[in-house]
Amino acid sequence: MNNQIELYDIYSTWHVPFWQTKWFYWTTIGFILALCIAALFSFYRWYRKKQKRTTTPWDAALTIITQLQNKQYATQQDGKQCYYTLTNVIKTYLQNRFSFPVAHKTDEQVARYLDTIELDMKIKRNVQSILRGCLLIKFANEQAVNEQIQEHLKLAQELVITTIPQKPDQTKSAPTS
Repeated sequence: MNNQIELYDIYSTWHVPFWQTKWFYWTTIGFILALCIAALFSFYRWYRKKQKRTTTPWDAALTIITQLQNKQYATQQDGKQCYYTLTNVIKTYLQNRFSFPVAHKTDEQVARYLDTIELDMKIKRNVQSILRGCLLIKFANEQAVNEQIQEHLKLAQELVITTIPQKPDQTKSAPTS
């Protein structure tokens, strides 16, 4: 007889590393698929956001101001609504065009803020005239005269037109005197 010791396997199969198992393959495929879907979704959101920004701040402001100019303001409520819209357009335009933090400030705060920055004096006076001239109409229920409204709309239109950049690289510069 043989005096050799025989070894018997106690495992029915040999060891398989976890990265070679089916569950690991399916988990990896699911993770990669989720990453691809997330990347496609973020690209889609970026693309939609980019398309929405094609309207320049001055085009948007001029469109609304032109719409306001084409209306007639016979009642006190019409004048109030016009001035609410006009001051909102001016604040939004200053925020988007020059990055001034004025979008959510009151009219008087915006007028005071304009005193602290370097901006063409004519533009400052026009904006302050509109903002301070509409306070009584918006809050004290004073009747707005159609001619006064049209004059303020004309001043707002001049503000936008005079601050349109001449070159594409001047989109953030404010005219100074």
